[in-house]
Amino acid sequence: MLKFSIIIPVYNASKYLNRCIDSCLNQNYSNIEVICVDDFSKDNSKEILENYKNKDNRIKCIYHSKNESQYIARRNGFLESTGDYIMFIDSDDTLIKNACKLIIKKINITKADIIQYGYKEIPSNKKIFSPFYNSSNERIKNYLALEKRYSPEVWTKAYKRSILEKSFNAMEVFYASGPEDVYSSIVFAHFSNTFCLLKKALVNYYIYTGWSARKEYSIDILTSWLASYSVIIEKTRNFINKYIPELSKNCSDMEVFLLRDFLYNRLPSDLNPELKKQFFDILPSYFSKETINLLMDEFLSKSKKHDKYINFNSSFISNSKKITLAVLLYIKSIFKK
Repeated sequence: MLKFSIIIPVYNASKYLNRCIDSCLNQNYSNIEVICVDDFSKDNSKEILENYKNKDNRIKCIYHSKNESQYIARRNGFLESTGDYIMFIDSDDTLIKNACKLIIKKINITKADIIQYGYKEIPSNKKIFSPFYNSSNERIKNYLALEKRYSPEVWTKAYKRSILEKSFNAMEVFYASGPEDVYSSIVFAHFSNTFCLLKKALVNYYIYTGWSARKEYSIDILTSWLASYSVIIEKTRNFINKYIPELSKNCSDMEVFLLRDFLYNRLPSDLNPELKKQFFDILPSYFSKETINLLMDEFLSKSKKHDKYINFNSSFISNSKKITLAVLLYIKSIFKK
């Protein structure tokens, strides 16, 4: 009977942790272990984990002595795992009750290295299924793509143990918070030979939790995020150059996409003017001039084509687009100096 290891990185997750762990323990497939890796939480997450561990011997807990990032938490969770297949889930999300049983049915038929499945957004209840590619190179090309990109989340897949052993042996150890799934998904795909699609939404993905619910920002927080994006770009380039050199040229598109992702999805719309200026000043230290220019040309081209992109008085323009344009215009002025 195949065993599942479900790995949960935990950081200040006390508000959501019970529902996540309960969704794993309440699976209607019995041969599982749940490995919770607390990344030096400052709330009472550790107390919650200890309570579960004392009540259920399927729970394993790892406690970091300092904050090491979700990437390292997942890695350390895997190193302590014993399952034949590995799943990752974030501490603010949940699994549907028969998730493991449905995956097992697919494994018994296909013996695939990676089983891909979908998720349901909460509260909209919209079901999301990423495009499916049945070769590692096609997957990696689409992970690196600038447009119509293949979303690289690691928590919508179950992985054969041997694949993650090869992957983590090849992966570097570093702090990364934000786009770490890009690097991980590329490496996991490279060492995989067979893939299958399970057309079911097995994860409930809660939109307004985690970092997206953050209300406080500082230049240190933004700098830390920028550093994570920068190191992910560097490590991904290093891996591609070493193992898949024919795709090295695709890394530039990845870098442009990640800058776009940061400006649209990470940069808050309500930063105070002084903090905005500080952020604009440090951005060129973390993204290359070429990348910034490429995104700037793309954005300004759209602005000229569609007046709405630069009409700052229009109520229907999103704050993120306003900020993005402001960032790019500001950086353009820096490069001209």
